[in-house]
Amino acid sequence: RLDGLLTEDVWSRTVALGGFIQREPEQGTAATEQTEVRIAYDNATLYIGIVAHDSEPDEIVARILQRDKLIEPLFFGAGIQFAGDDAIAILLDPFHDHRSGVIFATNPNGAEFEALITDEGSELNIDWRGVWEVKSARTRDGWSAEFAIPWRTLRYPEAVGDEPWGINVFRIIRRKNEETLWQSWEREGGGLRRVSRAGHLTGLSDLPQQGLNLEMKPFVLAGRRQEANEAGAISSSVQREIGLDIKTELRPGLVLDLTLNTDFAQVEVDEAQVNLTRF
Repeated sequence: RLDGLLTEDVWSRTVALGGFIQREPEQGTAATEQTEVRIAYDNATLYIGIVAHDSEPDEIVARILQRDKLIEPLFFGAGIQFAGDDAIAILLDPFHDHRSGVIFATNPNGAEFEALITDEGSELNIDWRGVWEVKSARTRDGWSAEFAIPWRTLRYPEAVGDEPWGINVFRIIRRKNEETLWQSWEREGGGLRRVSRAGHLTGLSDLPQQGLNLEMKPFVLAGRRQEANEAGAISSSVQREIGLDIKTELRPGLVLDLTLNTDFAQVEVDEAQVNLTRF
C-alpha cells in the first residue's frame, strides 16, 4: 500500500543511496540534512522511496497542492527552478543516451510534477502526462515519499541483459535555500537537468516488453432538464451523454489524444500569461 512511509519489508532489503552534496549555498560541501534513496521493482512497477531527514521538521515548507506547480522553466536561459516548497525530484534516463529523460517530483504534500527533458536539459516538456503515483508523509525526523511508476509509463530499450539507466536525485530545503544532489552538484555545468552527468542505476533485469501504451477513459453524463411554458406548466426530460477519451503514446514525447463526444465541461483552459519583456 502506497502511503509515503517506507515501512514495508521490501524497503529494508534495499540499499540506500546517500551522500548528497550541496549545489547551493555551499557548493561542494556535504548536505546539512541527510537524504536516503531506495529503489525496488516488480514486473509491473518501479518503486522509488525517499527519506528526507530534517532536524527541524516543524520548519518544513509545503504549500503547493496543485499538479505541475513544483518546478518552472527558467525565464532567462535554459534550466529549471523550484517554486517555494521543500521538494524532491528524480531524473531517469532509461535509454542512457545522456541527453534525454523524465523527471518526477513531489513535496511533503504529495503534489505531483512530471516532465520530459531533452537535449541535455535545454527543452523541458511540462505538458507531458504520465500514469504514475506518489504519496508523501510527514515524520518526526522530516518527511518521506514513495513513487510508483508503472513500466508502461516509461520507454526503455528492449535489453537482453542488465542495461544501466541514468539516474539522479535532487532535494531542496526551502528555509535554508539549500539545493543538494546525489550527482552533478556543480553550479557550472551541473544540476538536475544535466542528464549526461547523472549516476547509474544497474540491476534492472527481466523487465516487461514494451507494448502499446494505450489509455482509455469512458464517461457517462446524466442530467434532468426542466422547462416552463407560457401557461406555467413544467415539463422535464432526462438527458444522457456517453463519450470516450483515448490517449496513446506513438513515441516518447509524442502523444495522440482522441475523443468521442467531448465533454467540454471537463476541458482545461490554458492559464493566461503576460510577457513583460521587450521581445
